[in-house]
This record gives sequence, structure tokens and C-alpha cells, in this order.
Amino acid sequence: MAWLGVRHVPVLRQGSAWLEDVQAAYFSPPRAQNDDIVILAIDEDTLAELPFRSPIDRRFLAGALRNLATKGPRAVGIDVIFDQRTTPDADAALLDALAAFPAPVVIAVAGAEHGLTQRQRDFQRRYLEGRRTGSATVRTTQGVVRHFYPTETVGESGGGATIPAFVTAIGEAADVSVPATPQRIAFRLPAPGGPPAIRAFPLHRVEHLPADWFTDRIVLIGADLPTQDRFRTPLSVLGGQHSTMAGIEVHAQALAQLLEGERHPASHPFAAAALLAVAVAIGCALALADLRLPAKAALAFGAAAVCWIGGFALFAGGGPQLPLLEPTLGMVLGLTFGGAHARQAERAEKRFLREAFQRYVSPSVIDHVLSDPDKLELGGEKRDMSFVFSDLAGFTSLTERHPPETVVSLLQEYFDGMVRIALAHGGTVDRLVGDGIAVFFGAPANQPDHAKRAVRCALDLDRYCEDFRRKRLAGGMHVGITRIGVHTGAAIVGNVGSAARFHYTAHGDCVNTAARLESVNKHVGTRVCASWDAARHFSDMPFRPVAHLVLKGKTVGVDCVTVCDGLPERAVRHYLTAYEALKRNDPAGARWFRTLYRRAPDDGLIAFHWRRVERGETGVRVVLEEK
Repeated sequence: MAWLGVRHVPVLRQGSAWLEDVQAAYFSPPRAQNDDIVILAIDEDTLAELPFRSPIDRRFLAGALRNLATKGPRAVGIDVIFDQRTTPDADAALLDALAAFPAPVVIAVAGAEHGLTQRQRDFQRRYLEGRRTGSATVRTTQGVVRHFYPTETVGESGGGATIPAFVTAIGEAADVSVPATPQRIAFRLPAPGGPPAIRAFPLHRVEHLPADWFTDRIVLIGADLPTQDRFRTPLSVLGGQHSTMAGIEVHAQALAQLLEGERHPASHPFAAAALLAVAVAIGCALALADLRLPAKAALAFGAAAVCWIGGFALFAGGGPQLPLLEPTLGMVLGLTFGGAHARQAERAEKRFLREAFQRYVSPSVIDHVLSDPDKLELGGEKRDMSFVFSDLAGFTSLTERHPPETVVSLLQEYFDGMVRIALAHGGTVDRLVGDGIAVFFGAPANQPDHAKRAVRCALDLDRYCEDFRRKRLAGGMHVGITRIGVHTGAAIVGNVGSAARFHYTAHGDCVNTAARLESVNKHVGTRVCASWDAARHFSDMPFRPVAHLVLKGKTVGVDCVTVCDGLPERAVRHYLTAYEALKRNDPAGARWFRTLYRRAPDDGLIAFHWRRVERGETGVRVVLEEK
């Protein structure tokens, strides 16, 4: 997996390449200057001698070739693109010099992939017809030149001809063996204070240079300018000695490697595989060892440090370049999978506990206990919480009309949906009693938005229960509505019971209020009755005020609301107007409710207030004598 990751995951592949670049730039053993290659560079000093910068004066190039011909080079490579005509005399002079040159000459060519137009490519083909040519392409991976490719495609994208690379053509002209597959370039580093890896001189000084510097050597002619034809190489990493390298020097480095018959000092695949296997084994062994986590981490870090220090030291001493990222990842994976195996018994135990109890208590309670077993002690804490209670109307009659197995099957499906909705909103299912459910929010996990969760849960439960009821009615089974109450307040929550058997639940006046609001629905004609303490946390939810209800046995009332489900928007506005008038003891409130009742006699809440005003009651304070 580590091996595949380094080769196929971009960030890992780039990290591995960067690490190899660091080794090449700072730990490669110094090497002597290559004596078989000489670069004649077209630099700024050379251009200063010419009448114009571009294109290069071909009469000047012709003169340089005539001077070079007298010095007996083995072969010449010209990394200059001839893609446009200059003066007829200068163009002819260069062709004459090429024709008369005593050694093979290879000229770099470009194609559409280099930005040449069809007209430029046509001129290049005509001008260099019959000459040795090679592609000037220098390929990069992740913006860095690392490999030499023996062949390249020149021409329209995907439709050109395959020709030798510039370096390949030079090697073949000089009778040098060229591999058929891409090779990593082992960029040469000179000894500190020593001569450069490849000798280089300005092209315009060629006539003044000794002949024996060029005799039987390969001469490369190309640009060495600060802003043209420059590439990042492994020697550029971390601001190394070469921020960029001229293309002509890149060609020279690759050619020097071919001339000396060398390869990049990569490790043997079997050695790399063995190192990876050892690293994975170390990771697994550490994971299974009976040690504390800091000790395991320290040993793993030490093993990785030994691997890296040893790898860098081996490469610096002239040995192969070992892969370092793969074994490091392998050890991490070994630690991960080994640790997973070591924790299997613990996970299995927790899974057994969860599966055994999740049918009886909320998953949030299980998580609460598994995260801190001390929570299994008796006791409680005071919290601000929200509660949802429900009850199925007419359940007793339902059990009388249908056999027990039918009722049990119906309840099973009914509760499955309700519990699923409660848990989806993050609620803790406190208990299922008969045909009712009790859910609380805000414990055991802290939920600052517990009131919103509770109201949203109640609304989703209402939609589910209405859909459930309609489907049963369509099948011939009369199922009553589900009444739901919601309230928010302070409660004591925790493990309550005896030392042998206890239950995670909540107690307090707000719990009783929520239960009472559920039963209030049958008196006021609603399905959902929520206290304003819970509903006020919504700014975008349309609610209708129910009344200021004084529950049985209490002296302090609760402002309650319900949803506007099923009532047209206009009717809702009229209801709010009527309610406000009733609240002010305005006689218009009674008239409004009589009108509303005639228009919507099936709305239970409107019918409730209509009956009140018909009995002569005023205001919105309602004292309930029944639960």
C-alpha cells in the first residue's frame, strides 16, 4: 500500500521526488569534470557582439563553425532553432559552413508543441533538409527535469513524427550507445572549489581558444541566458547551487552520462522491497508491544531516523539511492494496522455492549457511558433541557377492535419510525410507554440548540404520524392522531434507581409540563402543543398562539403555540387578529372567531376558542381542570 501510494497519490509522489532531489543536490559525491564535452555558450557577452539579438546572426554562426572545424571536434550539436529566414547571404553562409564541416553536426528542431506556427515549421523543414536533427524538447515532471527521453514527437499535437531526441542524435552521430528507455539523469556535482561539471566558454571566443581543448570532443552550441531556455533540476531544490540550468547544460549532463555509460544510482528493486518489508514489520511489532504510546512513538521515530540517516549516508558515500518515504509510510501503516489488531478485543467488547443495549437505550447514552465508564455511578446534574412527549389517541379502542398480534405489529412499525426520527435529531429516547414516547435533548451530550432540535423533532414526528395514520385508514384500520407536547426548562438528569438497576433519565417540573402539554392537545384541538419557551428560539417558523394555559394543579400559566399546518395563510392572519383582540378583551375577538369558525369549522383550535366565546369567556388565559 505504501509502494502504491508513493507512485499514485500526487502529494506522496511529489514528496518522494522532492526527497530524492534533496539527496541529489546536497549528498551526491563530487565528480571530476567531464573531459569529453565542451559547451560554447551564446551568452549576454556573445549577444553584445552581434548587431541584433534574435534570430542569431547566421553569418556569425557560420564563422564560429569554420573556426571550430579547424580544431578537430568529434561531433557538434547546435541547440538553436532555425524557424525563420534572415538575409539570403547569412542563410546561405550557414548552410555552406554546415556542408563543409568535417565532423557530424546535429541541429535541434522544434514543433507545434514549442509554439511554432505552420509557416515556421515549414521553413525549418526546408532549411534543414538533409541535415541530422534531434528534438530540442526537455521534459519536466512536476516542473523539474529529472529524466532523459531517447525519442520525442515533433509536429502537431498527437499527430507528429517520432524522431530522436537532441542528445540521442548526438550520441548516435558520435557512435555512443543510447538506451531505448527513459533514464534518470545523474546530475554531476563538482568538488567544492573545483572546476565545473562541464567546461563552457562564450561562443564568440572560440577562435581564441586552444585547438586541443576541442580535439576529438563533442561540442554543444546553445543559449545560456538568464531568461531563456532555463529549467529547474534536482540541483535547484532548497535554493541549491543552480536556481535554474540552461537547456544546453541539461543536454550536456545527459550526454555525459551516456558517454560514461553510467546510470542514476537507484537501489535494486529487491533491496527496496526488503527495506519496506522490514519497516512494516517494525511498525507491526511496535504496535503489538506492551508499551505506552509515548514509548512506541519514540521508538518509531528512532527507527525512521536510523533509516533516513543511513540512507543519506549510503548515498553520500557513493552507494545506491534508497527509497526513504516508502519504508517510512510502511512503518506508519504497520503501526496503524497493528494497533487496529491490538485493539480488536476492546472494539469487539464495546461493539457487543452497544449491540446489546442499543435496543433499550439511546445511542447517545451508550456513547456517553463508553467514553467515561464512571458515568455508570448513581447521581445527576442540573441542566437546561428540552422534552418531547407523544401519545396515540384512541389506542385503547384500537386494541379492543383488533387482535393482539395486529396491534403489536402496528406498534412495532409505528415506534420504529418515531425512534428513527428522534435519534436523527440527536435526541435521547427516555422510554416507550404503551403507545407513547418520551424524548429529551441537551443530555447526555451538551446541545446548545436543544430547543430547536426538540421542536424540529416534534414537527417531523407529527408529519410522520399523520402519514402513518392516513395509510392505515386507507387500509381499513382506524388509527387516531398522535398528540405531541414540547417544553424547555431546567431538569435534573442522570442515573436514577438502585445500585443494582438504574435508568438514565431526567426529572423536574419541566418534564411534567411537557407531558401535560401532550395531553392538552385533546382539549384545545391541536396535534402539537409547544411552550413558547421552546418555540421562541425559531425566527422563521410559522406558529399560532394557542393560549396562556394554566395546567391542572398549577397556578402559573404557560404560553403555548402550535404549527400553522393545513391552514391557509389568509386564515392564519385572521386567526392572529382574532387572538390579539381576544387577548385585549376586545369584543371584536368574539366576532372574529365566530366568522373564522364558519369558514373553517374543522380547525380544532378555532373551534376551541369559538366554544369559549360562545360560553361568554374572554381573554386568552385558560385554566384546565383536567390533565
